[in-house]
Amino acid sequence: MRPDDQTDQPPESEPGRPSVVAVVATHNRVRTTIRCLESLLSAAEGVDLTVVHVDDGSTDGTAEAVRDLVPDVVQFSGDGSLYWAGAMRIGLDHAATLGPDHILWLNDDVSLESWALTDLIETTGAPNPRCIAVGALRDPVTDELSYSAVIRSATWRGREFTPVQPGDHRAADSMNGNLVLVPRSAYSVLGNLDPAYRHAIADFDYGLRASESGIDILTTRRWVGSCSRNPDRGTWRDRNLTRRERLRRIQAPTGRPFREWARFQRRNGGNWPLAAIRPYLRILAAPVTRRDPDPARAHVSIVYKSLPHYRVPLYELLRDELAAHDVELHLLIGDPAVGEAARRDTAWISWAERVRQRQWSIRGRQLVWQSVLRRTRHHDLVVVEQASKLVVNNLLAIGRHLGGPALGLWGHGVNRDEVNRSRLGEWWKRRSIRSCDWWFAYTRATAGLVAGAGVPATRITDLRNATDTSALRRRSEQLAGSVQSAGHPPTMAFIGSLYEGKGLNELVLTADRVRERIPDAELVVVGDGEDRELLERAASTRPWLHLTGAVTGTELAETVRHARCLLCPAAVGLVVLDAFALGLPVVTARASNHGPEVEYVVDGVNGLVVDRPAADPEYAEAVIRVLTESDLHDRLLEGCRDSAGQYTVEETAARFADGILRCLGRR
Repeated sequence: MRPDDQTDQPPESEPGRPSVVAVVATHNRVRTTIRCLESLLSAAEGVDLTVVHVDDGSTDGTAEAVRDLVPDVVQFSGDGSLYWAGAMRIGLDHAATLGPDHILWLNDDVSLESWALTDLIETTGAPNPRCIAVGALRDPVTDELSYSAVIRSATWRGREFTPVQPGDHRAADSMNGNLVLVPRSAYSVLGNLDPAYRHAIADFDYGLRASESGIDILTTRRWVGSCSRNPDRGTWRDRNLTRRERLRRIQAPTGRPFREWARFQRRNGGNWPLAAIRPYLRILAAPVTRRDPDPARAHVSIVYKSLPHYRVPLYELLRDELAAHDVELHLLIGDPAVGEAARRDTAWISWAERVRQRQWSIRGRQLVWQSVLRRTRHHDLVVVEQASKLVVNNLLAIGRHLGGPALGLWGHGVNRDEVNRSRLGEWWKRRSIRSCDWWFAYTRATAGLVAGAGVPATRITDLRNATDTSALRRRSEQLAGSVQSAGHPPTMAFIGSLYEGKGLNELVLTADRVRERIPDAELVVVGDGEDRELLERAASTRPWLHLTGAVTGTELAETVRHARCLLCPAAVGLVVLDAFALGLPVVTARASNHGPEVEYVVDGVNGLVVDRPAADPEYAEAVIRVLTESDLHDRLLEGCRDSAGQYTVEETAARFADGILRCLGRR
């Protein structure tokens, strides 16, 4: 096939300027294609660029629009049967005859940053290296990694691939073909894409051939463009389709056609026979009937041992967010354990469903069974807490391979309580952390931990875990200014459940030390729990220690209105969000059981972080500073107000909904 009304002669190159031939394959998305090429032209400063365009039977005027934008484009036409790999082979074949320094693979749904070509060329090095550069692309909505180079790992199911983050200098094993720069020296070794593949498998095969040939595959040091992930909806992965329809679509060139897929697994896989048939087995095992007769509606369940009161606003918002996208949210709640019930911090939602829950203690460790399998068997996604004691999680993880609902995990990634955590439980968490379809990580640090364990970053959502503190913040602002006029003594506050691990002994010890320096200082303890008696004994000899019991809502602002700081000796958690809303700088210390929300506390900005355990006198000194140094307190107070505006339940709900929709292939 020859170019449409074009010559085979490359344009003249200026001395010292690298020459790049960009190959773009298109089919019927003219607006997307033009946006892509406009960004390519904007990024072409400093290079001699030639565009080779292979249009595979578009009927929307794509070819004409491209010629209008790039008058000297080299164009080829197909009849709609080329698909991505076939079209790219034609373009790459022609590009090689032009003898450029580099050949650029460019998907027409990529939008390039102005520095993209420069960074790609710098990544390959010079002169004429045997190295392929892959552009790190992010999703334009979530800013999360969407496409990149990939690292290969072997599992019993075959090979799995984990995307490489920008700035990671490791040589990868393969790559997504969305944005790839292949120098002339590498192309001379590898040649073109394998003609055995018609569509998506070809780029991974090319990358694996490159790494096996000793050609490095490197990712750019920063983001060089954006590209949305391809949705699952309407593809062979779409569970809204019938089994017969999914089998038909998996055999299409854009699916996993068996002959091509088996060839790829045999050449590059581990346990290749099982890996070759696995996607077909998953379709055959999928349930035929659906709970909802409306195929457009999806059903998502979130399973909880008990419902904390602070989670109610999140689930109300999440339910509304998902309903706007034809997704029905089911909340399956068990009864709280005896110890948890003592804290009196659970609640209920009218539309939630109560499930039977049983608990056993084995050698001091707890196992919990939640009767949810029957209720969720026809749902599209089940989201569970990541906890080794939740037995049903293991059955749901197996069921996702047998046609059951997709599985989402949410939580901390690891148990941060290094003293009380189970060694066996943590081993099982590490083994099962990847046994899900999506990860809902509490915070950015948790997302990084999960990605480090091998979960692809494209399947992780950073929730920025938060609670609804808007009413608390408004009430606190109404009360502001009245503390000093009341002439109340300097007051410390503790807010949280009263149980082992919260550092209650250290709390009392710190308050005693503060009293030695500030004799009229007081401590208000807000909360309840199984260890309340410990503080009651302390309060019986300390009239300045006030126990209020559990207080929620705007009453909390009234209860701690005189406090100047919040003490968190250990187990920092969501209470820091209340502290920000109340204008209480957080004073915390080194501990082995902090929750992920400890990263919200920034030393010297919205609190003080002491790099010693709370039993150390240095912790009390930090508290004294906040109570006595007005400039420090005012600066931390301003930081609390800024943080209160950053961490909101609305943001958490929006991120949660986005992750669910992406997991379902609806975004």
